[in-house]
Amino acid sequence: MDWIVEFKDNPELSRRGELLNQQINSFRKRGFPIDPDVLTARVTFENYVRTWLTECRLANLPPEMACAGFFQTWKSFVDENVAAEDAHKKTAVEQAFRRGMRSAAETGEPPCESAPSPSSPRRLPFDPDSLSETAVYGQEIALLEATTAPVSLSGSDLVAPGEDHSEFAGDMAGNAPAECPATDHDATDPRQIDLAEIDEFLPEPNDSLSRALEKFLNKEKKRFGDDRARERIGLAVPFIIAAVGDKAVADVTRRDLARADIMLADVPHDKDVPDGHRGSLMARYLYARKHGWAGLRRLSEGTLKNRYHSALNTFFRWLYDKEALPEEPYRFQTVTNDNPKPKDRDVFAPEEAERFFRLPLFCGCETPHRIWNPGDLLVQNSQYWGYLLAFTTGMRPSEIAIIDCENLLEFPDEDGSVWFIDLTRHKVKTASSRRMIPILPWVIELGLIERRDAVAAAGHTRLFPEWQLLTKRTGETKPGHALSRSWQYVRTLFGFTREGLSLYSARHTFAQRLDEAGKLAERSRHLVMGHAHDGRSRLTYGARKLSLGIAKVINSIEDPTLDVISNLLLDAKSRADKGELKKVDVLDLIALEIAADGPEE
Repeated sequence: MDWIVEFKDNPELSRRGELLNQQINSFRKRGFPIDPDVLTARVTFENYVRTWLTECRLANLPPEMACAGFFQTWKSFVDENVAAEDAHKKTAVEQAFRRGMRSAAETGEPPCESAPSPSSPRRLPFDPDSLSETAVYGQEIALLEATTAPVSLSGSDLVAPGEDHSEFAGDMAGNAPAECPATDHDATDPRQIDLAEIDEFLPEPNDSLSRALEKFLNKEKKRFGDDRARERIGLAVPFIIAAVGDKAVADVTRRDLARADIMLADVPHDKDVPDGHRGSLMARYLYARKHGWAGLRRLSEGTLKNRYHSALNTFFRWLYDKEALPEEPYRFQTVTNDNPKPKDRDVFAPEEAERFFRLPLFCGCETPHRIWNPGDLLVQNSQYWGYLLAFTTGMRPSEIAIIDCENLLEFPDEDGSVWFIDLTRHKVKTASSRRMIPILPWVIELGLIERRDAVAAAGHTRLFPEWQLLTKRTGETKPGHALSRSWQYVRTLFGFTREGLSLYSARHTFAQRLDEAGKLAERSRHLVMGHAHDGRSRLTYGARKLSLGIAKVINSIEDPTLDVISNLLLDAKSRADKGELKKVDVLDLIALEIAADGPEE
């Protein structure tokens, strides 16, 4: 892929044309038939060519003058892509027809007498007008305003406020595919039950993309009880609709999606775009195209992969699995060198961890509301325990927030008792996150069980009832938000700003402690961290819960940094017990925090 680097870095149009011409010839030397993966690469490559053609037009430089013989090579290349695309679509339709025939044979349904022809019009071979910028970008782009309301594709909602995007007005019409003729059957025959009556969210091949999206979002809302999918999927799919048009699902091609994938990588970060252009991904994309990239950053690689690629691949795979999409869906994956790479999360260095636990919250603060100012008050609030459990158990903030009083369990042993946090029945991040987590003995000494007993006696269910659970507009709950917000304040105030250092670094520090000790089998490490087992068979055998013996091994791991931290915290508690520090009653503390932040959720 060295040619891409030179193509982007070289400002000379003639040299860029030569690079494209060489790549076209390289593709053509592979001959026929063109398999789907190679076709996808060829279709993606067309975007580079069209970018260059647009640059030639803007520079008033005919492509043939920039690169002799390019026009004929480009024409042949596009015609080959069109032919291959038609062949693959025909194959996909025939395969869908054969699946229908097999299904009919199994159920006794009368099948269609012949395979339906593709409902979308055949893409025409090379068109000389494709050298114009309007033809390249304008025919299939319509601006869609993404809102939290159900998808709407009518009227002025398709245009961002304050912008004239008439050149991007696209054809949003789609033709419904041919259907099997209706047959007369006894309505009581169970084989004649409409699948839509069984699955109210079943997508149909002739559904528009917006209609299919609405079905998917409603299905997810019924599944989760909130609109979390609308925030994730409901922002990504409207970008595709705006890019390719609100086609019937059966008319959407891999080529359409590949082109939209390229465009998605050129969406700027929302914080860099003026308010009037943040309403949708397409609004941001069009803003960057019109105004240039000065002062703008593209979406990061992590955001593209984890938020948008994942969402789009989920949606289109669902359409294919439900047999609304006739061919194997394109896989969204395009990331360029211009998309910022993710920053690796680091662990806390020993001196950073010690400095953190010397802060006033842990050793003596001013008041329950001024916990980061030094004073003579020991406040063991939800932040105190939240940070401590994150460091000593590797739990995620969202897991700590939802611990119930009944989840603290004691298991007697000949050498004493071992305490666990039981998350096996909780609704957590993944199935593998449901686990038993051992608690270090000195953490128990700090008063965790006393808090549990006092909180439970007062009628609270959660161990930290003062910990506010953020509910988003979609109805989705984000339990870890309060501690994450606290960390953002602390890291800035006290200078924990080293690149890679985050609240999640506490979890990474715990994992490193397990690895450096070298006492745990890989399976046991996965169990205590709540990680999936990656499907490897040797990890699928044995107990599903952490054994008492493994828990004792984990608690026995020597760590000089934890020794320093335990001495600091136990010393502060000892001074409070002696009256050298004032201690706030846990129920008074809970009442103060709930009064300040609002009622318990």
